[in-house]
Amino acid sequence: MVKEQQFWFDQWQSSGVRVVPAVWTAGYDLSAMPRNWGPNQVQTFTVKVVNTGNQTWHAGGATPVRLGIHFANAMGGYRSGSWLTDERTALPTDVAPGGRAMLTVTAHAPANPGAVLEAEMVLETQFWFSDWAPLKTILGSPTWNASYNMSGAPQTWTPGQTQTFTVTVTNTGNQVWPAGGSMPVRLGFHFANAAGGYPAFGSWLTDQRVSLPVNLAPGASVSVPVSLTAPATSVPNVLEVEAVKEQQFWFSEWSPVAVTQANPVWSAGYDLSQAPRTWVPNQTQTFTVNVTNTGNQTWPAGGGSPVRLGLHFATRDGGYPAQFKSGMTTWLNDQRFALPTDVAPGASAAVTVNATAPPTWAFNTLELEMVKEQAFWFQDWAPLTIIPAPLVWSASSDVTGAPRTWAPGKTETFQVTVVNTGNVLWPSGGTYPVRLGIHFANAEGGFANLANWATDQRFSLPADVSPGGSASLTVSVTAPAGAVPLVLEAELVQEQVAWMNAWSALATGS
Repeated sequence: MVKEQQFWFDQWQSSGVRVVPAVWTAGYDLSAMPRNWGPNQVQTFTVKVVNTGNQTWHAGGATPVRLGIHFANAMGGYRSGSWLTDERTALPTDVAPGGRAMLTVTAHAPANPGAVLEAEMVLETQFWFSDWAPLKTILGSPTWNASYNMSGAPQTWTPGQTQTFTVTVTNTGNQVWPAGGSMPVRLGFHFANAAGGYPAFGSWLTDQRVSLPVNLAPGASVSVPVSLTAPATSVPNVLEVEAVKEQQFWFSEWSPVAVTQANPVWSAGYDLSQAPRTWVPNQTQTFTVNVTNTGNQTWPAGGGSPVRLGLHFATRDGGYPAQFKSGMTTWLNDQRFALPTDVAPGASAAVTVNATAPPTWAFNTLELEMVKEQAFWFQDWAPLTIIPAPLVWSASSDVTGAPRTWAPGKTETFQVTVVNTGNVLWPSGGTYPVRLGIHFANAEGGFANLANWATDQRFSLPADVSPGGSASLTVSVTAPAGAVPLVLEAELVQEQVAWMNAWSALATGS
């Protein structure tokens, strides 16, 4: 520390330091650099560079780092002394140690391009880097040639059908095929009336282009997944693949595959292993159905004519044909469920269904059948014979919110929660609704102890209550005018039918 203009302190702290020498090194990716060059030819390509040293490369200033590209008679970088040209390209931005940059380079070949094209970084006005990347050049005209493996292409198609498969293409020319940019190489697929490639383009009915996943060097191959759609009206007899250099030319090689038109097949398989076999009228149950597309058409999950799963309770099996022959009386209900996604031929989908049985015991069959909405029912269905389950009317109720002390004739308001513990829907309305009965009694015991009831007050449910469901009722109950009995009881009743054999009692006092 120092007291400015006066003195330095007597205490100090020292720390050893180690000076690391500056390292200016680079890595180069020349995979997009052309190998073929003619005299005085100009070509544009990209070079990726990596800062493998410990110094930041500055793109500007008095001593920027640039990429040098030079044609040479022999490799060896700056020290070789065999350069025929030297062209510099600026970095797009500063590059920190470990960082990368993509440079677009335009190179001009000399009248005699030499044997090597080299990339080497330079710190301008100071030194060339000690590492470089050479690429052996090939003199002569560029060639753009390809071979194709179409063995995976389907040979049967239906009009408008979309199918997915893989094509392997090999670069048999001497130029790198760019997968991107303004003039990429793509695969062109066309359904045609006759083979012949672009020279016979007059016979093409479709032309669908598919991008390459990566740049493709001479001699290299790549597998390309394609998804093609056949013409909407009819399928011609040829499917052809041919590479194209967009905006420039079609390759001179193509590969045809003979195809035939097949009739569309809409068929399905059903897995009912999780479907319940026991049901009661009005019961709702949720389960999963696995459906498999056993046809040759993709099932659309949406759109104007989707494929859906139809579920119906019926008096007999037989699918839509039985329903039609019966005058549309076999099915007692018809419930539709959407697919979670499109289903390709051979694929399966799990559909969650929430099915409700009809209100009467007229059904003995549960049936599943796919339907193409607004078009047709499938010709295969899956029936399941129903086993009638006994009707269970049971309930629980919570009366803990009721007052325990009552005065004669006093009205109190409180809440009661009831739970449907049976397997039958409680209707809140209609001819035989389920209601909550509240009664004061001299002893508990429910309807069986009817003789001991002093009052019986009924309260409607706010809505139907499904098995397992619950409802909360706000009730206003009035105590008897005389002495208040010992018990307040809650019990469910189906009006005009029966009381449920379960009640909840609460001791009272006056």
